[in-house]
Amino acid sequence: MNTKYNKKEILKSILTIAGLLSIPTLMIKDKIKNIRHEELQRRTLEKIIKNTMELDNNLCNLKAIQYLQFIQSVEIPDKTLCKNIIIEGFKMIKDSKEIDDRIKGDLRFVLECKGVSFLY
Repeated sequence: MNTKYNKKEILKSILTIAGLLSIPTLMIKDKIKNIRHEELQRRTLEKIIKNTMELDNNLCNLKAIQYLQFIQSVEIPDKTLCKNIIIEGFKMIKDSKEIDDRIKGDLRFVLECKGVSFLY
């Protein structure tokens, strides 16, 4: 009953078992990361909707600058709905005669840098 085991084989077996046990842990970590990312995107979308809706009330240079600063500070999710809302906000600012052309140009530049493209 005295069986000798090769140290290499024992070490290889232990590493194999450890690797197999770590797979579910990695899958759980990845799922948690995805859930957090989706939650962050949802919160960002809510902020974008709120800030774009606020543009509708008494649009002025100050509100346009605040919207520009908000867009600069936020990471825009790669979702069509989100980008369409931002484009509508840009159109509100672009169509307003009270807003300086410099602010309109700055907003367009920032949006294009953030990946929001326009078709005219």
